[in-house]
Amino acid sequence: MLKKHLFLLFILCGNSLILAATVDLNLKGALDRAPEANFQILLSEQGLVVQEEATRSARSGLLPQVSLQASQGRSMNPTVDAFSAALPGAKKRYFNDRFDALLRARLSLVNTRTWDDWKISKLTLQATRLQLDNTVQEVLRSIGLAYFAHWRNQRRLDVIDANLERDRLLLRIARDQQDAGVATDLDVTRAEVRLATNELARLQQETTLMDSSLRLKRILNISLDNQLNLVREAFDIELAELDYDRSGLADVLEKRPDYRRLQTELERESLALRASKRDRLPSLDLTGEWGLASESWSDSMEEQWAVGIGLSMPIFEGFRLDAQKRAAAAALRQKELELEDLTAQIEADYRLALQTMESGFRRVEVARRAVALNEREFELSRIRFEEGVADNSDVVDAQANLADAEDALVEAEYQYAQARINLAYVEGDVRAILQ
Repeated sequence: MLKKHLFLLFILCGNSLILAATVDLNLKGALDRAPEANFQILLSEQGLVVQEEATRSARSGLLPQVSLQASQGRSMNPTVDAFSAALPGAKKRYFNDRFDALLRARLSLVNTRTWDDWKISKLTLQATRLQLDNTVQEVLRSIGLAYFAHWRNQRRLDVIDANLERDRLLLRIARDQQDAGVATDLDVTRAEVRLATNELARLQQETTLMDSSLRLKRILNISLDNQLNLVREAFDIELAELDYDRSGLADVLEKRPDYRRLQTELERESLALRASKRDRLPSLDLTGEWGLASESWSDSMEEQWAVGIGLSMPIFEGFRLDAQKRAAAAALRQKELELEDLTAQIEADYRLALQTMESGFRRVEVARRAVALNEREFELSRIRFEEGVADNSDVVDAQANLADAEDALVEAEYQYAQARINLAYVEGDVRAILQ
């Protein structure tokens, strides 16, 4: 029995270890995972499949429509002729039986609406593909921002741990100095307060880190039981040529899937307007049928066939075509306004992204210098306190300044990473950040 319990305990522990696996993740791996795991992308892919089938359905109107029909009918007709009804023994009614087996076909020879519907459907399919591309870019941007948010929170936890290590060292020095009669109770209390403050900050940061971890897991569809281990890959902080110019904006517009989608939709609405004007044109259809007929399906069959050509042209349809033409013109104008607004928005985003990128680079430079200076200040203050030249108030202040400088550096690098992602998104390809 004891062996059985131990075996069950071993199985449970093994399952828990499997469920709580550690996932090593870098930025490239996170971006590569998106097409296979993200819910929004998977949903958009199914929407594309729906539109592909709708386009095939629209194309069917250009092809012959062939059907097979078989029917057995029986009808009763009364005798209405007065002379026949007056004859003795004349039937008051008679019956007709008929069986038909027909192969029917229909082909539109001239039908502008069928052709226009197919072309409109193809443009809708093209716009749907571009919408999927835009969804992918939006999701990649969200993943990149979530990745660096979690990276920042991990870095902040490391900063707090480094602060705690310095706090414990300072507290130990203060107590040693107190035992030697150099430091006072106030020096020890200052060190203890500083240690307690950072311990509280660490507890708060652990919650923040868990929140960003859960967000990243959800967006990548990673099991919440798994542990994320972000690979601490260093990314270069460099400033490329970021000056704004109109030619650069033109290249950006051509790369943006949302801009190209609106262009395609504008072309579709323009075609829809032209199609609405052609709805008054006549249509020409060819029909034909061939088959067999008899009184009953079990009797001998006789061949039958028919062929015809028909012309149809609307004369009065209750002003429906005029209303459709006005609606198509309004839809076209709507897309023109949307394209103008999106162009202005992309230009504004592009200008802001360039400025944010440049200022982010400068912030990182300044933050790194500030960390180096505060490290030097802390070291000098600590030496003065150890030598008994001053109390530890200068050390505590210097340590607080160093902690703030390190946190500011983490935030500056995070803001710079955000700026890189946003600039890559504005330029139409988030994956460019990996280059």
